[in-house]
Amino acid sequence: MALEIDISDRISSSEGMITLSGVQALLRSAVDQQRADMARGLRTATLICGYRGSPLGNVEGAYQQHQDVFEAADVQFISGVNEDLAATVIWGA
Repeated sequence: MALEIDISDRISSSEGMITLSGVQALLRSAVDQQRADMARGLRTATLICGYRGSPLGNVEGAYQQHQDVFEAADVQFISGVNEDLAATVIWGA
C-alpha cells in the first residue's frame, strides 16, 4: 500500500525528507525562508508575481490550490497581466 502525502503536508512539513516537483520546490523555498527569518526574529513577507503563459505558469495554480498554507506563512502571489506588469510589481515591492 502506498503512503499518500498531501501537497499541503509537503509544503508545511518542517522535518523529514520530502519529494517535490520544481514548482513545488520553488514555492516551498519561500515558506522555508519565512521560517528562517522568523527563527531569527525577523518579521518579513514574500511576494511572488507571475503571469499566465509564463514558462512557470503552473506556479499560480499550485499557489491557489494551497493558498491558506502560503498565506499563513506570509507568502503572497500577485498575478500580472503580462511579463512587463509582473516585473513592475516586483520592482515596486
